[in-house]
Amino acid sequence: MTVEFDMSNDDYRQSYGLSHSEAKLLRMKTPHHLHMIRSSAGRFPPRKPTPQMLLGTATHCAVLEPLSFERRYCADLEVSKNSNAYKEFAQECANFNLTPISTEDRERAFMMRDSLLRNPQIADALDGLGRSEVSAWWSDPETGVVCKCRPDRVRETRGGSGALLIDLKTTSDASPYAFSKSIATFGYHTQCDWYVDGYARAAKIDVDGMLFIVVESEFPYACAAYTLDDVALEQAKRENARVRRVFKACSTSGIWPGYSDAVQDIGLPRWALNFEEETTA
Repeated sequence: MTVEFDMSNDDYRQSYGLSHSEAKLLRMKTPHHLHMIRSSAGRFPPRKPTPQMLLGTATHCAVLEPLSFERRYCADLEVSKNSNAYKEFAQECANFNLTPISTEDRERAFMMRDSLLRNPQIADALDGLGRSEVSAWWSDPETGVVCKCRPDRVRETRGGSGALLIDLKTTSDASPYAFSKSIATFGYHTQCDWYVDGYARAAKIDVDGMLFIVVESEFPYACAAYTLDDVALEQAKRENARVRRVFKACSTSGIWPGYSDAVQDIGLPRWALNFEEETTA
């Protein structure tokens, strides 16, 4: 349907359309969770970001929008956050849309960026013609559900007739084994399908896939780049199609079911049953 290059993240989040994070909530929780969160938007203060989330956001800016870093971040005040001095400082930062960042986290964000740029494949992917924080909307052809996505970066390929989507992840372990588990845990495979298929429809161009750039948040800030195999992508396509059908059915009926109302028998998970019987001497 459309692509926007200069929309703020807040405006994107408030825009109409089903995002992947909402679809993931439908998949991993229930329609009731999504409905209540959407219905409560603006009634509760946003969840306070964790230190890991703040570092990840700063690293995204340092890597993908380095020229914007000084406009978004300022040096944190090294006094108690419960003091009046800090509260006044925090309010002043908010007035100018600045996020306080410690000297340590600022250095870490840029050392993570430097580590990524020392990898020739990653440096090449980031250096090509492209735009960061791109917003896109499209209509799912099966259900008619309006969907949206916001790739970290869209890199131009084949002289502008194609695109490669780039997603930056910060993590404690960028090894293939650990990131494979993260893919399943956080739904990165469904994110890949959602973004690649959706951006191709929104921009009306061929999308070559999604490149996951992964960097560790502790020294020596090791990094790696991954693409998903066909098995993961086929699984993701099935899961995303099912979620959109569920969303369409709930939107049409007005019924957003949660967990079962019935009393259910429940046991231990399968992994907890794999143990040897204790023996006594």
